[in-house]
Amino acid sequence: MGPSSSVARSVVVAAAMLASALSGHAALAAAGVPAPQPPAVAATPSPSPNPSPAPSASVDPTPSPAPSAVPTPSSVPTPSPSANPPPSPSPSTSPEPTPSASPSPSPSGSPSPSPTATPAPSPTPTPVPTRSALPDPGPSVAILASDTIQISGLRSIAVRAVSTSGGPVKVIELVADASTITGLALQGPCASTRTRVDTAAAQERATGGLTLDATALQATILGVPIIIAAADLPEGQLTLPGITLPPLPTDLGLVSVKLFVLTIRSGAMALSGAKITTAGC
Repeated sequence: MGPSSSVARSVVVAAAMLASALSGHAALAAAGVPAPQPPAVAATPSPSPNPSPAPSASVDPTPSPAPSAVPTPSSVPTPSPSANPPPSPSPSTSPEPTPSASPSPSPSGSPSPSPTATPAPSPTPTPVPTRSALPDPGPSVAILASDTIQISGLRSIAVRAVSTSGGPVKVIELVADASTITGLALQGPCASTRTRVDTAAAQERATGGLTLDATALQATILGVPIIIAAADLPEGQLTLPGITLPPLPTDLGLVSVKLFVLTIRSGAMALSGAKITTAGC
């Protein structure tokens, strides 16, 4: 068999296949089954409509100017901040507290210091009268003179009344721990025998506590010369005239001393270079 016969056979086969396909389609159509639809789905011209959405995207740029209208509200805030500065001058009204600035308390403070100045305590020394000279000594007192008296541990200087055989007598009472007298000259009181005992010593030291009662005092204390008599002074703690210190120092020196002594008491007393004499009075 030649080539023409083989071609003829292929044509017959293709025609048979086509006939079978057509008969199949006819059978499906007779049965009402839309069999040919699946091949229609396979036709992908549907992506070709994609260009049609592309023009829809091209339409999108046209609505984009519509959002451009949004800047119009943006212009609205710009004037609103401009209005904000006016509130800033309103804080400038803060000077209102400044008129309320405390001029009122300042006058109130000024009167307060004025009452604090109370020179009333200054007249306190005035009740302490001084004398230009010592009074005459009584017959019952000794006259003590010395170059210096150094008092150690001064406790008090006060005026008080003491009892004597002749009645109560005011004295200036000095209380201390100890004392040292240099250049002592002590002239005793005149006794009933009309005699007196005089004592001189280079130094006299009293220890173990000292109490000295004197009716009058002449001395230089802290550089201030003083002459006072107990009879002229009120009872109580003594403020020495002319001395404005608060309490006197506990170690106190008296210079150029002359005392009218009623009594001297101490725990122990020692004289150095003593000389005792008796004289009539």
